[in-house]
Amino acid sequence: MRARTIFLATALTLSLSAIGCGSASTEPNTQAGTGTSATDGTATKAAVAVNSHGMVKLVGNALSEVPLRADQRTTIEKLASDAETRHESMVTARAALSSAVAAQVEAGTIDQAALQPQIDALVAAMDASRPADRAAFQQLHDLLDASQRQAFVDAFRAQMKARHEDHEGHEGHHGHGAKLEEWSTALSLTDAQKDQIKSSMQTEFAAHSQDFAGKLADMKAAHEKRKHALDNFAADSFKVDDALPAQVDTKAKAREMTTHMIRFVQVVLPTLTAEQRKIAADKIRAKGASHEEEGAPAPL
Repeated sequence: MRARTIFLATALTLSLSAIGCGSASTEPNTQAGTGTSATDGTATKAAVAVNSHGMVKLVGNALSEVPLRADQRTTIEKLASDAETRHESMVTARAALSSAVAAQVEAGTIDQAALQPQIDALVAAMDASRPADRAAFQQLHDLLDASQRQAFVDAFRAQMKARHEDHEGHEGHHGHGAKLEEWSTALSLTDAQKDQIKSSMQTEFAAHSQDFAGKLADMKAAHEKRKHALDNFAADSFKVDDALPAQVDTKAKAREMTTHMIRFVQVVLPTLTAEQRKIAADKIRAKGASHEEEGAPAPL
């Protein structure tokens, strides 16, 4: 049962929800503050970027735990508002890609070439936003003093740890249990279908084990790079371009990731009935139309 759960989690999570949508909360940042911002130069805690989403929301939640002066709060709210506006093109592009994927899922056939225009549009939107996102993160660093930066780093790490533990649930280090249950329940998968997906996934893993190992290594390297940048954020000498050199070929990375995800979709689709494909497609459309996103548009 354990092995089947792991394989099903990987298959359903990656294949049906990872293209153009994700598992972050759709709710805006509504974290309650612990005080109000004073006008006399006193630093106090209060909610930050209340109506934000994605990575802006995560940063805002962490900053809500940092005592800020009124002038700092005004600047930060402007940075968050500008980022929300800037990311709208990504939200639109992601919704278009999700809609295109959903249509193919519903039809039961995946054609990566037909998805390429939507993939390219999303990559272009991300590329267009990234320089300003990075500049905003640098500006945030320069705006805060040493104690505030450390408080932000501590709060952000605590938030990420809590999200990770919540995502893992009772499924140990694999962390796909909740997503598996969500998809399995939504699609009303039978035991026979679960067994078939497990068998297909085993075959897929065996045939592409080196690819999967390389992808895991890439994900670990990206995680370490971001962790390193966060470690450095508290320092006075932090420079975002030094801590996180800009990616040079996001289109190639997107193509690689899309190919990887589509491979899983193609494994799972033959197991689903027409009714289940329709349910999966509607779910993908809904996620794509929301502000959900795994790997939200990051200031880094």
